[in-house]
Order: sequence, then structure tokens, then C-alpha cells
Amino acid sequence: MKDSEKTGTADSALAALRREEPAYSLLSCDIFDTALRRVLARPEDIFLAAGTRAFAEGLIACSPGAFAVYRQTAERRARAVAESCGHDEVRIAEIYAELCRSCPSARWCSHVSPHAPTA
Repeated sequence: MKDSEKTGTADSALAALRREEPAYSLLSCDIFDTALRRVLARPEDIFLAAGTRAFAEGLIACSPGAFAVYRQTAERRARAVAESCGHDEVRIAEIYAELCRSCPSARWCSHVSPHAPTA
């Protein structure tokens, strides 16, 4: 690792991850963003930004705005399932599994990392 990457910044962490997984053009992580750096006004704004990037990369056929709605709906559904099973939190893999079931342009689901955490 280069000295410039040892700073612990979000940018250097992302650069290191890109070297590890260069095949992925879009990365979605479940992290506490204010611990790193928040560049969007509200946490849910990331869904529109992710939809915009996914659309540009050809990963989704729906509009970025529709993707944002699908993503928020998928999280609500995944949380409801988790809560019905006695869990107080939902995993990112469960959210994206729900998103793949509900998004009309689910062809992008083949691009979701198989390394998504499940525990």
C-alpha cells in the first residue's frame, strides 16, 4: 500500500477496493456515511445518485428516479420481513434480494456482487 493510501480517507479506501474488484462499475455499501464523508444532503439521496450511475452504466432500464423508489420500497419490505422474524435490523443483501424481485429492470441483478454480506 502506498503512503498516500494510508491516510484512512474514503477516497483511498475506494481506490483500494477498485483494485480488488475492478470488474464492478458500481459499488453499494451499507456503512455509516457520516463517519466517512457525506456529500449528499440526505441519506436517501444516495438512491437517486446510485440510480443515475446504474442507468448510465446500463445496469437498469428504469429511470434513476424510479430506481430510487424501488430501492426505498425494497428496504421497507426487507425490514418488514426481518421484523416479522424478530430481527431489529436488515442486511444489505436482503434489501438487494428484495430489489431484484421487485424492480422491473431486474437484469441488473446479475451485476450484484456475490460477496454481499449475509451475516
